[in-house]
Order: sequence, then structure tokens, then C-alpha cells
Amino acid sequence: QLTKPNYPISRTRVIIDDFDECTLSDSVKESIVTSISKLAEGQIIVSFSSAPAVLFSEVALPDPSIFRINPMKDSKLLDLVHKWKSIEGNGHTLTTDQPALAAFEKIQLIFNQTELEKSPYTAVTFLELLENANGSDLTFSSFAACYDALISSRLTAAGFPWNSHDEGKNFLSLLAYKCYESSDRSSIMYSDFEECLAIFSDQYLSNKNSLRKIAANFMRKEDDRLSFLEEYIWYFSCARYVENQLKSNDKVKYNEFIAE
Repeated sequence: QLTKPNYPISRTRVIIDDFDECTLSDSVKESIVTSISKLAEGQIIVSFSSAPAVLFSEVALPDPSIFRINPMKDSKLLDLVHKWKSIEGNGHTLTTDQPALAAFEKIQLIFNQTELEKSPYTAVTFLELLENANGSDLTFSSFAACYDALISSRLTAAGFPWNSHDEGKNFLSLLAYKCYESSDRSSIMYSDFEECLAIFSDQYLSNKNSLRKIAANFMRKEDDRLSFLEEYIWYFSCARYVENQLKSNDKVKYNEFIAE
């Protein structure tokens, strides 16, 4: 049951983020939103699906105004690429449109191949990838390939040689899976981190100091726990660990899994 807070509720708007990912039943979510509507000045529900529109369809429930963020049009995407390339040139006006147009064509190719919506965040992710990738006629079959390339570029920028990248990615994958196994499904105790270091040191003769430096480029420490700086690296690394385990522990099950 919701209770009134100590601050003026009449001037308060409640924001509910990631509404579509809430695991509560529809009836409970409806009850919470209805209670907030009675207590607060208003509320904003953020969702990556049409869940709010479908959920609040009964007459007795609130009738919210629904706004959808549409994918970027090509003209807006080109503006974003122009601004990105101007940042690369220390904020100076580009003397020619050629660098921006070349990057724009590659971005369009990636969007067409991945079938992702043209959101600003995704566009910038691809632009960062293009800045760090080697070669000019790259093609990509999945967003995962972009994540892998971005992790490699960060390892390179941090001074780690290319022949240590696989070791670093495998270590991050173990940490990501340990986060998934933890009580809050998002972070690990520092003692668990030390255990992961010991595993790599004992089984693979890895340098603990080097692995600590790798982790420092991808994770943050809060009190006695560690969590990933970006969720997409956590998700990708955890999936990488599971895939490797399926391959190494049960190839038959892995082949059946892929076939499905």
C-alpha cells in the first residue's frame, strides 16, 4: 500500500522506468499505477513496448496519454553523423562532407543488416565501432559483433596487447556470469572477484595484476561489491560464458540448442 511522503505530493510526478520489464502480475501493476494516480500530481511510464496501452484498457483504470519515440529519420541520422565527425575534428566545421557521408553510408549498411531501429544510442554505438575498427569495408551480421569489437578497442586503448584480448574477454565473461549467479543478479562481492582471479591464476597462469587492470576498465567498485559499468557488456559477456560452457561441456546439447 502506498503512503503519502513528507514532501508536497501535489507538485510531484512519479516516473516508472522499464515498465515492460516489471515481473509483477498485470493486476498488481494496475493497482500500483492507480494508487499513484490518486496520490501524485501525475506519472510518466516509460516502456519499450506497448504494455501500458494494452494494460490500461478497462474503463475504471486511468486513461493515459501515450507518446512513442519514433526511429530517427535519415536526415536526423545524417545530422548526428555530422556532429560526431565534427567532434572528431575538435569541434571545427568540416571542410568537406565526404567523411560524414562515408560514415553515414556505413551506418546505413549496419542498420540494414542488423534490422535495428535507428535510435541515437545505437547510432553512436556503431559510430564508435567504426572509429576503432580496422579496415574500411567491414560488414556486420549482428549487434554482438559490435559489442565484441568495442570491448577489443577498449582493451587496446588501455594498453593491452592483442594476444591478451581473449584472456581478458574470458575473464570478463566469468565475472559477468558470477554477477548473474549472485543474490542481486547484477554485482559480486569483492571476495568473489578475488576467487575469479585465483581461478585464472591457478588454471591458466594468468597475471593477477593484469586481470585487475582489465576489470578496472569495465567495472566499478561500490563498498565491497563490483558491478559492470555498462549493462550491454555484462549481458554480452554473460552470454559468451554460457556459450563457451555449452561448447566445452556438452557438444551434443550445444548442437541441439543451436538447432532449435
